[in-house]
Amino acid sequence: MQKNRIENLFLANRDVGKKGLIVFVNAGDPDLDATRQIIKVLDYNRVDVVELCVPFPNSFTDGEIILRSHQRALENDTSFYDVLGMVGELRKECNIPIVLLADYSYTVKPLGMNSFLNACKKSRIDGTLVHCLPPLLLEKYQSLSSSIGLETIFSLYPKSTTEKREKVYEETQGFIYLVTTYGKTGRTIVNDNDIISYIERVRSETSQPLAVGFGIQTADDLNVIYQSGADAVVIGSAVSSIIAQNSINHEQILHSVNSFLQNLYFRHWFNIEKSNKLYKPVSLSR
Repeated sequence: MQKNRIENLFLANRDVGKKGLIVFVNAGDPDLDATRQIIKVLDYNRVDVVELCVPFPNSFTDGEIILRSHQRALENDTSFYDVLGMVGELRKECNIPIVLLADYSYTVKPLGMNSFLNACKKSRIDGTLVHCLPPLLLEKYQSLSSSIGLETIFSLYPKSTTEKREKVYEETQGFIYLVTTYGKTGRTIVNDNDIISYIERVRSETSQPLAVGFGIQTADDLNVIYQSGADAVVIGSAVSSIIAQNSINHEQILHSVNSFLQNLYFRHWFNIEKSNKLYKPVSLSR
């Protein structure tokens, strides 16, 4: 596996004017086979990266839509090793970059940092994002990840201090995740000047790839984020909503996710002024 594959992907996107897209998928919602099929749809639509979550309870950073997604997945007894097994099957079909999101207390701590990271590497995960990682473990996490070739994704928030931002710029490999707000998914950000200024400030401080998540719902949101200097957006609650609405109909989930991506995102794949390499949307046959 290429070292720093995700970071290099976003840097290459800049060269051709491609606007990046990351999609959050909660593993096991509605079940692991559906998760695998959803990720294949993302790959068909040339989504850049999947943020694949090992479900966990009581996330204070997520809104109601994602919280319910966690609950549905946990009711299926979806475990860390179940998720890695699904990734193993997926890798026989596609090689889309995957960042594994896992909660420190629920998943990482019981396994131990070494075991967690080595299991991710063995399963061909590209990078990890550890939710609520204790600050005292940051150096160990970064060092161990670097030694085995896993990219480390860190988050920043609008109120992150200068010291925090500088630390994240130093430690991140892959991309920096700019979280717009806690616990409010699906909130439009078009006219939120504070968030726009926040993205612009971080962009002025670092050349590393930036991905913006939480509150991204419309094509106008995408426009504002891209124009503010971000390399990618992270879509989460919209896909989880599709799953919730069609949980017993896997085929409809796949077609709805496919249509959503093409309607929202297709015109952002490339900057037409910079590149003639326009991809055609993918249609799924029934």
